[in-house]
Amino acid sequence: MNQVTATAPTEPIKAQRMNNAGVANSQAFRDKGERSVVSRFVLPAILLLVYLLQCAWFIQSQSLTFDEPINIVSGLEEWRTGQYSGGMGMTDHPPLARLLCTLPAIESRFQIDDKVVPTPESVAWHNSDFASYGRVLPSPEAITWHTRPVNAILGTVLGLLLWFAARGLYSTHAANFVLALFAFSPSLIAHFSLAATNDGAMTLMLFATVLQLARWRQHQSWAQALLMGFALGGMLLTKASSVPFFVMAVVLMLVLKHDSIAILPSRWNWRQTLTAIVISGLVVWGAYRFHISKLTLTATQAHMSIAVPDRPDQITRDLAMPIHVSLPIPAFEYARAIAFQLFHDKAGHPAFLLGRNYIGGSRLYFPVTLALKWPIVTLLLLTVAIGLICFRRTKLPRNFWLWSAFPVIYLALAEISNLNLGERYILPAYPFALLACGSVWQYTRRRPVVAAVLLLTLAIHVADVMRYAPDYLSYFNPFVRSDRSYRLLSDSNVDWGQGLVALRKYQDLHPNVPIHLAYFGSVDPAVYGIRAIPLMPNERVSGTVVVSATYLTGQTLPDPNGYHWVLQYPVESVVNHSLYIFSTSGRGK
Repeated sequence: MNQVTATAPTEPIKAQRMNNAGVANSQAFRDKGERSVVSRFVLPAILLLVYLLQCAWFIQSQSLTFDEPINIVSGLEEWRTGQYSGGMGMTDHPPLARLLCTLPAIESRFQIDDKVVPTPESVAWHNSDFASYGRVLPSPEAITWHTRPVNAILGTVLGLLLWFAARGLYSTHAANFVLALFAFSPSLIAHFSLAATNDGAMTLMLFATVLQLARWRQHQSWAQALLMGFALGGMLLTKASSVPFFVMAVVLMLVLKHDSIAILPSRWNWRQTLTAIVISGLVVWGAYRFHISKLTLTATQAHMSIAVPDRPDQITRDLAMPIHVSLPIPAFEYARAIAFQLFHDKAGHPAFLLGRNYIGGSRLYFPVTLALKWPIVTLLLLTVAIGLICFRRTKLPRNFWLWSAFPVIYLALAEISNLNLGERYILPAYPFALLACGSVWQYTRRRPVVAAVLLLTLAIHVADVMRYAPDYLSYFNPFVRSDRSYRLLSDSNVDWGQGLVALRKYQDLHPNVPIHLAYFGSVDPAVYGIRAIPLMPNERVSGTVVVSATYLTGQTLPDPNGYHWVLQYPVESVVNHSLYIFSTSGRGK
């Protein structure tokens, strides 16, 4: 009896030791997997290659979109003549994306010109600015393959930065999970496969800036401060919307310590922050070839007046000497680009949402666009990640608030904007959402069943995205019928003029069928070898009619109903998820 009593307590202890040993072995196996060559190098490389292949598929199959020709023209002009203002190009954006993407096409044989071909907009608005480009040399395919791949490389860089960020915040396996979501993200494929558009560049540089800010906080060295300056300068060169985040990053750089926030100005990081500001300014100035413009104020009969509060009359003086002031302004073209966007935002732009045309901004626009255009799996994982964080089921990663603040503020500023021109305007928030999804994978530690569910969810995500491949620009989630998507959103969400390659294939299959075409784009369809009769608003014809989805909504037309007459006829087919083909020979509905 005594022997039993002496040995009985050792059984649970032995079981506990075995359990601990099992957990330790499991953890050791997991740590070994984290350090394996496959996890750290092979799998990320494969995922980035898959992403690049999808970009190449998009580049090959999608025609030049509405904004690409003018962006290419602007970039080539900047390289060839040094003109950032007053030429054939536009000065509406900072030049980083245009300069990078057009560098491989700098040879004189690459040309886009002869803007004389009429479009429905030019006829309806009586405005020659809406005319299309009638000549693309040596061919539109050559132009796209010498410009778009640069943007695809920038997208790959974003994927790599996203992997490093997720690995630092979570683990190698979580980073691979996040990168898999990235590799099959329709918007990140589409907008990083277009030539010289700046939405992808802004997305990359905002993420790179936040990543570098987190790195600088961890190691507040001069080397990290210098890198911070280059990141800030690159971000400023992407879009006007980068300016608030430049200010935000500078303020944070001033007050952030390694593990605290400095309240007193005497403890702020003045020297490194000012150094980063100077470097960012030189980067911006250098992109404009260190141009110095001269602002001159001249008045031969100078008159000065000053209105003083609570004084009934103004103080007036006639100056004895005329005014002649001349001030040098570095990179004045940059200031013009920012001013252009501010005026554009103030004036608003024609937009379309849920069947309604309007000018300006709607508070519903971006929430609805996000819900319809972001993949369901991404939204689901993001919701779960927020829930896990709110209920403290996962450990908050270091600098979590820093990674959260930038995308939240970006979405908030988009909400008050008057430019509702597509999901691309909130694209910079998307990589941060993918990064947050990494916390869901962290929750699978010691939960193999949850990990299996996540892998199944990832497979569903891939299948969902591939429904639209390679027409990634027109992607909508499974709750939206692809042939009805134009009734919900328009413009770059659905149809940005990318369907001419698919229309050419359709015409090759129907060579003897005359086509009446209303195409929303800025190149003449004949550039792609398409033989079609231009169809103007409210022009009723009989036969095969092809209408761009954006024209069906009427977003860009003075009469939004200009092409609604074709809707009484059944849709024969939809090519490229953006061009609707009707047969108007018979009786309508």
